[in-house]
Amino acid sequence: MSRRVIEAVKTAVIVLLVISAVALGLYSRIFPIPGGAGSQSGTSGDPSQTFGESRGAAKPMCIAVTGQDGTHTAAKYDGEELTSVFEKTVKLFSEALGSAGEPTAVDEARWREFLLSPGVYYEYYEPVPMAVLCAWLGTEAGAMESSNVAALCLSSDRLCFRDGTGACFECATAVPADAVQGLGELCSERAVFAFELDTLEAFGCGSQLLFPDSAAHRLAVSSEPMIGQEARYELLEALDAAVFERSGYMEGDGTYVYVATDFTLRISPDGAVAYRFSGEAKRRQSTFFGDIEQAERICSKLLPLFAGDADYCYAGTVTAGSVTVTAFDYCIAGGLLSLPDGAHAASITLEGGVVTEMDLRLYRFSLVEEERELLPEIQAAAASPGGFRLVYDGAAGDYVPRWTLLTAAE
Repeated sequence: MSRRVIEAVKTAVIVLLVISAVALGLYSRIFPIPGGAGSQSGTSGDPSQTFGESRGAAKPMCIAVTGQDGTHTAAKYDGEELTSVFEKTVKLFSEALGSAGEPTAVDEARWREFLLSPGVYYEYYEPVPMAVLCAWLGTEAGAMESSNVAALCLSSDRLCFRDGTGACFECATAVPADAVQGLGELCSERAVFAFELDTLEAFGCGSQLLFPDSAAHRLAVSSEPMIGQEARYELLEALDAAVFERSGYMEGDGTYVYVATDFTLRISPDGAVAYRFSGEAKRRQSTFFGDIEQAERICSKLLPLFAGDADYCYAGTVTAGSVTVTAFDYCIAGGLLSLPDGAHAASITLEGGVVTEMDLRLYRFSLVEEERELLPEIQAAAASPGGFRLVYDGAAGDYVPRWTLLTAAE
C-alpha cells in the first residue's frame, strides 16, 4: 500500500473519530439534560454558578415607584413599559439583595410605611424562593436564603419584603440612601395601595396595588406556532440537539418523534412538546434551589422562541424526595394566560439533578385592538377583600381578560 493511500486512510479515520466525539459530546450534554438545556454551564445544585445568565422569570408582575411627594406611579399592563422600568431598576434590587443583612420580622404597619416612602416596589405572580430570585438577578441570597418573596420594596438603604404567608421582613443594605430618588418619572400609570383609601381600608383590603385608571384591557389571541422543519430545528438547536435533526420521523398526525437509546422527544404540530428520559443517568448532588434554576434555564432558551407578545413567570415547585417538579406559566399585559386544558407553559421534572420529564406548550400569543371593560379596580377590591388578579381565559378560543379572586394562600 502506497504512503499516499496510508495517509488518506489515517485522515479519514481521524475525521470519523472527531465526528463521533462531537456527536457523543452533544449526546452526553443533552440527553439526559444535566444542567439546563444543553449547557455545560448548568449548576450542580448551586444557583450562584449561573448568576446573571437568565432573567426571564425575574421580571415582576408589576413595578411601582413612589416619589418624594408620596404619590405612586406604576407599570403593569403595558409590557414594554414594564420591561423598560425593570431594566432601569433591577440593578438596585440586585445590589440590595446581595448586600442585605440578617432579616428582622416586622409588622404590617412597618410594611405599609415602606410602601408610602420614596422607593421602588416589585410584586410577583407567585412567591419565588429568595435564593432562586437572587440567582436570577445575578447575586446571592446570603442570610435570606431560606425565605421566599411575593413582593419587595426598596426605600432609602433599607429593604422590606413580604413572603408567601404574608409575613414581612426588613433588612439593611449597602444601597446608597439617595439611590431611589428621582425615579418617579419612570412609570406612566397612576397607582394606589388599597389601604390608602378609607373605603377599602374599612373592607380590610390590605396592601394590594390598584390602578384606578385601567378598566379596559385588550384581548389576546393565540395561534399554533407552526412548528415546521425550520422551527423544529430551532427547537433542537435551543436544546443543543441539532445533531439529531435528521434522525426524527413523522407520525400520521404530523408529530415529529426523535428517539434514542434512553429518551424520546415528541414535537406535535399544535405546539405540545414532551421529553421523557428512560435510561440510567449519573445522579448528581442537587438542591431544591438548583433544580428550579435549571428548569428556568431551559424555559429561558425555549419559550421565548415562540411566545410572541407573552412572557413567562414562575408558577411554583413541588417536591417528593429527590424529585422536583417546577412549573412556569405564560403571562401577558399584567395577567396570567389560562390555557384551555389547564396546562402550564412548562412543567419540568428533575430527579437527582437530572431532567427526566419535560412538557411544554409552545403557543404564539398576540394582543389585539379589541378591548374588554372590566369592573374598575377600586370596586373590584371592595368586592374581593382577599385580593384579585387579572387572568386571560382561553376556554372559549380568544383569551378574554377577567378578574379572578385570590384565596388566602395566593
